[in-house]
Order: sequence, then C-alpha cells, then structure tokens
Amino acid sequence: VTDLKALAEQRNSVSHSMFTALHEELKDYKDGFIHEAVQRPIIRDLITIYDDLIEIQKQSAGALEACVGAAEGDVSEAIMARVRTMDANLKNRLGLVLEVLSRMDATLVPVSTGKLCKRTQRAVAVESTDAAEDDGMIVRTVKPGFQWKDRVFRAEEVVIKKFKQSTIIAPPRPEKS
Repeated sequence: VTDLKALAEQRNSVSHSMFTALHEELKDYKDGFIHEAVQRPIIRDLITIYDDLIEIQKQSAGALEACVGAAEGDVSEAIMARVRTMDANLKNRLGLVLEVLSRMDATLVPVSTGKLCKRTQRAVAVESTDAAEDDGMIVRTVKPGFQWKDRVFRAEEVVIKKFKQSTIIAPPRPEKS
C-alpha cells in the first residue's frame, strides 16, 4: 500500500509539473500574441506621431528663432508669445507620447556617438571624409531609436562619414625598348 501511495504521489507530482509547464507555455504564447498582434501596431503608430511632433517642434523652434532674430518692430509681441506657447505645448505633447510608450514598455534609446553599430543603428545617409579614422563615425541622428521589451524596435537612423580614398593617377611609364 505504501509503495502504491508513493507511486501515486510521484505520478501526481509529474502531472502537476507537466500541467505547470504547459500553463506557463500557454501564458507565454498568449502574452507574445497580445504583444505582437495588439501592442506592436499601436507602438509603431505612437512612434510615427512622435516623429511628426518632433518635426513640427523643430519648425516652431525655427519660427521662434526667426522671430527673435528679426529686427525690433518687425514681429509683434503677440506673435512671439503665440509661437512660444506653441513650442511649449509641442514639447509637452512629446513628453506625453513618450510617457504612453513607456507604459507599453517602449523606450527612447539615447542618441549615440562614435562608430556605427549595425545592431542598433541604421545609416540613412553618408558624408564623405578624407580621414580613414573617421570612416563609420556618426555625424548626426536623423530619427531616434526605440526599444521594446529590451529589443530594438526601431533602429536609430543616422548619417555617417565614409572614407573615400583619393585616387592619384600616375603618369604613364615610358616603354622600354
């Protein structure tokens, strides 16, 4: 009887561990499906909105700079106040979009410097350089990168330097006779 009881408990233990493993696998599958099918498109759209707001904010900052640089009397104080308000509102909305993304486990990747990292960055433009040591160096960021669940969601888009060796054409050699 004791042996049968031990055997039943052992089978019960195996069944329980198999059930637990199956439950975890099903939960991971469900979570993965929700993340991929539901959250991924929303995050992509939020990042697009963020990019659009950044572009509008750059334009408003340029307009504000033009107002400040204009000769006194050319720009009214009322217009300057409106441009300042618009710029502040855009900055606040950008912060709100980043906060929503953060709640969905998507984070803005800090802007990188140095050499291009193909895992987290994508070169979208190239500027030539005469210095070989500058080959692959980042000039500027075009669009920031985002991470989601500790994976690259969108690579940082950057402009890099590319070494272009100058070719010197040697004069033709005289023929030997």
